[in-house]
Amino acid sequence: MKKSKIIIISVFTVVFVLVLIFLVFFPALPLYFQMKRECPTINRTVEEFDFTGDISEDFKEITSCGIILKVPSDMYRKNPDSSVEIYVCGKEKNYNTVVMFYESSDVSEYNASELSYDELKSFCSYINEDVPQSLYEFQKLNLSLNTDDFNMRDKELAETFLRLAVSKEFLVGQDKCSHVYSFENNCAEGFIYEYETPKNYTEYMIEIYREGKYSTEYSVLIRAENPETAKQIIESIEITEE
Repeated sequence: MKKSKIIIISVFTVVFVLVLIFLVFFPALPLYFQMKRECPTINRTVEEFDFTGDISEDFKEITSCGIILKVPSDMYRKNPDSSVEIYVCGKEKNYNTVVMFYESSDVSEYNASELSYDELKSFCSYINEDVPQSLYEFQKLNLSLNTDDFNMRDKELAETFLRLAVSKEFLVGQDKCSHVYSFENNCAEGFIYEYETPKNYTEYMIEIYREGKYSTEYSVLIRAENPETAKQIIESIEITEE
């Protein structure tokens, strides 16, 4: 009995010493496990949008909220008396294609509320990136993060990473977001968020900015039964406002 107690005490002592060593040399280890638990999509990366075909010659142009794009010729405005512009085609309440425009947003007063400037600057210095000066650049930084950027030895950098990781989780870990693509076309840049829908339609939320000018965000939602139709519409998107 006495020998068993000695063995148990020895095992606990070894475990305690190992934990103490890990906490001394890797003080951010608990934060790492917290990040893995709270941010399961941390390693989801931005992908290249894979449309390589041509836009159908039967498509027509529609313009709203600072955006011009091409859609199937049989699309029509569903709600002409509303301030929200929605275009549809197909049977009533079972539309095979939907395009919804959102009013452009002034994001010139960008502020990374998750972090102080010094915290963000310190973290960007660690990963060798410029400090974001706009919402788009902050999102771009956020979406580029993965577990390789986590610093086990620096608790302050790890805490900063954790807050950024939580912010990234809100971008790509919610509402059944399955993919994030980069948008770089027609003098505009931004992101395309792909979502799963109950009817297995392809749904995309596109948030873009005029290239090099990030004070205004333009948004449009596109849902289509045929993924190629949605991709053709996305490929045609341009910003009309200077």
